Amino acid sequence: MNIEKKILIVDDEKTLCELYTEMLEEEGFQVFYAFNGQSALDIFKEKKPDLVLLDVKMPEMDGFEVLVRMKEINKNAAIVMMTCGAQDRAKEAAKLKAYDYIEKPTRLKDLMKIVTRRE
Repeated sequence: MNIEKKILIVDDEKTLCELYTEMLEEEGFQVFYAFNGQSALDIFKEKKPDLVLLDVKMPEMDGFEVLVRMKEINKNAAIVMMTCGAQDRAKEAAKLKAYDYIEKPTRLKDLMKIVTRRE
């Protein structure tokens, strides 16, 4: 059971947040989600998630800016960057000390590999 592991999903696509939340909760994780960068930062500070799934492309504040701010709060935070295509962004994510980088939509099997790697 993974109930103690907290995951924050950050994506401006509500349907994707709900889908990932449902999949991860069925696996026993405690899940929070945010639709924008500022909400994500607020939840990150309050809930102190074990893992963040963070979309790169969002309005107002993109995922890379959110990543930098989260790392300022907790330099050891495990943050997985998510995007549709654009593999060249993976290098940028690595430079900013992202934990990993995945393409979305992500199959449950692939998502679980990343989520359980830190257990």
